[in-house]
Order: sequence, then C-alpha cells, then structure tokens
Amino acid sequence: MTDEAYRNRGLSRFLMEYILKIYKDKSDGILLFANETVYQFYPKFGLVPVNEYQAVTHTRPSTENKKHSVRKLDLSVPEDLHVFRQAVHHAVPNSAFPMQCQALSFFYCAANPEFGFSDAMYYIDALKSVIVMQEVEETLYIQEIFAPQEVAIREVINSFTGEKEQEIRLGFTPLNGTFEYQPYHEEDLKLLVSKKLQPYFEKQQLMVPILSHT
Repeated sequence: MTDEAYRNRGLSRFLMEYILKIYKDKSDGILLFANETVYQFYPKFGLVPVNEYQAVTHTRPSTENKKHSVRKLDLSVPEDLHVFRQAVHHAVPNSAFPMQCQALSFFYCAANPEFGFSDAMYYIDALKSVIVMQEVEETLYIQEIFAPQEVAIREVINSFTGEKEQEIRLGFTPLNGTFEYQPYHEEDLKLLVSKKLQPYFEKQQLMVPILSHT
C-alpha cells in the first residue's frame, strides 16, 4: 500500500519493472496474489490470472492401512525446534509445484504462532518427516511435509486418521497418490503468474503451497 502523499507518481510501476528486470534471468517465473482493489494493475506487466486446484480425498476405516506413530512437536521446546529446523533444512520437494523457501516456512510455523501452524507440527520418526497438519471438524488439512526424501502421501494420511471416515485436503499438489482436484481460492485473492509459468497451470491442476503464500 502506497502512502497517500506518494500516490500517482508511478512508484508501483517502477518497483514492478525493477523486480521483473532483475529476476528475468534468475528465476523460472514470477507469481503473486492480488485482491480485487489492485487486480487490474498487474496484467500490464505480463502477469496473467490462473486457477488453482486443491487435492482432496476421503479415508475409510481399514485394518490394512499402513500407519506410523506420530508425535506432536512443541516448538517452545529447544529439542523440538531443532527437529523442525533440521527437517526444513534437509527437506526435498514433496510437491509438484515446490517453492523451496525456508524463510517462509520459519515465518509461518515458528516466528508467528498467531497463524496457528506452530501448534500443528507433528513428527513421524519412521519417515523422518515433520508434518504440518490441522484438523477442523471432520476435515484434516495436511498443509506441508518436510522430509529428506519423497514420502508416500497415503502413509502420512493413514498415520493421522482413525476409525471414522474423514475428508483430507492438502495444502500443496502431491507428487503421488490418487486425489480429486477441486477449484481453490482464498477469499477475494486471485493468483497471477508470468507467462513462463502459465503453461504449467493450464496443463496441470496445480496449487501454490499454502506455506509459500506471501
């Protein structure tokens, strides 16, 4: 938001052109989220609106499901905070559209408890993985997986589900597993991407990872 005293001077345009110039050959593409008040500002810089899709599935009770023991992390405890930091540092992509921004992971999960993610951290020792999982009523939201290898998403899901049927929603696009993909949007926000990224979103049902939103 530009201070009223400095509006209508072309500062926003200058900043956008500067950012696009310095990252033109340093990135695979550029994306941002815009609300209704500024939505029409960005297409003039070559950014185009695209749709996002969220992976959704339902679990059914079964004794054949492979489950692992899960331990909840308390990031106020130094040992648990160390587990989380190591998991983020050594994580490899478990998303089909990875952002790989460690700073944002710490921002959402450790530095700002008000977001609710710091109270949703779990460790699965068998997978050497930290899972960000939130439960709202009958729905489990698996927002992120920090693991040193690709993990079977179904094993993660099974480790959190019990004897009742539950809906599972992922905060990222998984690399494996069978899911239904439903249109996803956040309130009045719209995703815009550079033309380098546009084909990926048009050919695949992708989602920008929740913990990579800025």
